[in-house]
Amino acid sequence: MTRSQMYTALALANIPEDEFERLIESDAAPSIETLARIGRGLDPQRERDRGPLSQLIAAWRNASDDERAAFLEHIDETD
Repeated sequence: MTRSQMYTALALANIPEDEFERLIESDAAPSIETLARIGRGLDPQRERDRGPLSQLIAAWRNASDDERAAFLEHIDETD
């Protein structure tokens, strides 16, 4: 299991069981990413309503070390 997968699993485990079941059994079941945001205490709708810079900051905070390194490598390639 990667570090990112571990953090996602921990976030999913933070969702109360009855709420998790309700969410995944709904007609429009949320994605794993949305469930992880819910488990981290983030409101997915509020995240969509924020501007791009706020979204980037939130993504950076939630990213694993490997994801951050990959992002920085990508930025270096575009210079």
